[in-house]
Amino acid sequence: MTSFMGSLGQQVSKQIVVQLGSLIREGELRVVFPDGVVRTFGTKGSRLSAEIKIVDIEFLRKLLLQGEIGVGEAYTSGMWFSNDLVSALCILLLNRQYLGERVKVL
Repeated sequence: MTSFMGSLGQQVSKQIVVQLGSLIREGELRVVFPDGVVRTFGTKGSRLSAEIKIVDIEFLRKLLLQGEIGVGEAYTSGMWFSNDLVSALCILLLNRQYLGERVKVL
């Protein structure tokens, strides 16, 4: 039962993050989930682009519950990385007004 609830929680977290990602309007952010699923958010072909690879699904919970603190802690713990950290953070900051009200992001 515990693993089912854990799996269910992960699925729900992933769906919430995908919905939030759809709110990105500036830049292009590719997100690679641990299961290999790739989602692209924002403006395709934008000059500002980055990829985030999620190594540990626990990152999603930290993002949703702890916001920017959780994002930073997860990064230093190796739960996610980016091919261009500066651009990834810029995209999140540029979209703060769209994301910030729905989750404690940046």
